[in-house]
Amino acid sequence: MYPVSEQVPSKQEKKALLDDMIEEMKTKYQRLVEHPEEREDADELNRRYSVVKNRATLIVAVDLFRSYELAIAYNERGQLFYRMIEFDKAVEDYTEAIKYCGALAAPYYNRGTIRYRMGYFDLALPDMEKAVQLQPSNADFQKGLQETREQL
Repeated sequence: MYPVSEQVPSKQEKKALLDDMIEEMKTKYQRLVEHPEEREDADELNRRYSVVKNRATLIVAVDLFRSYELAIAYNERGQLFYRMIEFDKAVEDYTEAIKYCGALAAPYYNRGTIRYRMGYFDLALPDMEKAVQLQPSNADFQKGLQETREQL
């Protein structure tokens, strides 16, 4: 992402980059929703991604991938807000990540962690449960759920 010769960007610079990336992806995603005829030619994409067998599957796959990309970007920006001790903004971004990809466990865990640390154990519990449901083998998620249950 950053050339080796450049300095590592600050948290604010990373946040600005993620802000731009999120806005760009949201714009592209919304444009695809509103103008499906502007999607790339299905035959070309089928050649590039041989797993995709038909146009309907392709359209769904592209939409899911874009949603997943947005979810990852929101989760990453949420992490930056968390590190900057801007918990309300972090929770908003984790919630957006969940909106775009509810199958991604990390935003649930991250949002649950903030709620736990703020003493909102009743709000943290469903997030921790969902994170464990999505990734039952994750030891950190299991521990977070256990600690949250102990507080109730």
